[in-house]
Amino acid sequence: MLSGVNYFLPRPMQIGTFSLVCWSWPMERIDSGACWESRSVELLLRDGSEATVRLALISDDSDLYATERAIISEGVGVVQGIEDLPPTLDQYREKFCARISQRPEDCLYAVGSRHSHSVGYVQIERIMPRRLRHVGVVSVGVHPLHQGLGLGRALMRYALSWATCVQPPLVRLELGVQCDNYRARRLYETLGFSRESTRRRFVRNIRGEESDDDVMVLFIDSHS
Repeated sequence: MLSGVNYFLPRPMQIGTFSLVCWSWPMERIDSGACWESRSVELLLRDGSEATVRLALISDDSDLYATERAIISEGVGVVQGIEDLPPTLDQYREKFCARISQRPEDCLYAVGSRHSHSVGYVQIERIMPRRLRHVGVVSVGVHPLHQGLGLGRALMRYALSWATCVQPPLVRLELGVQCDNYRARRLYETLGFSRESTRRRFVRNIRGEESDDDVMVLFIDSHS
């Protein structure tokens, strides 16, 4: 899901009372709806297929359940085990509905879809204590069968455009990446994230081996 395109934060342009994010990648656009909830990104992936990035719907539950299971089974850059997911789709649906029903200023949950199926997701969740509400935590994942096509980058761009527009403003975005997950690290660096600290022996794999994990951050007010 990586690309050689060097991309940083989008620059918002005011249209009426809403911001339309103008991206330099010519194969994607963000619709200027009357509210953020109506906006979507249409793009061509590296293999020439079409994809869409949009806000998640309840009907995405089964696709995302399958996607999360596939990502965990692949075992690259993950900290979850299959046992950390709800054991049934009904139980997953309940948690998923709660996740996407949060106040829109507190959480973004978007999906990337191909061939009418949601095969990737991105989430930014605002930290809730009052003195930390300018901080958002980012997570992103793409089904292993759909990686390497640019969908992960498109999901991240969509999320960053939301982060530049949401009120009250977000200032700091942070995420964790395992030190040996070089492909993900390169993606985050091209989007403007930098390593802030290393959590030593933070992740333990299924063989009982411990590895380091980096905290990467992006300060929106310094790069918008």
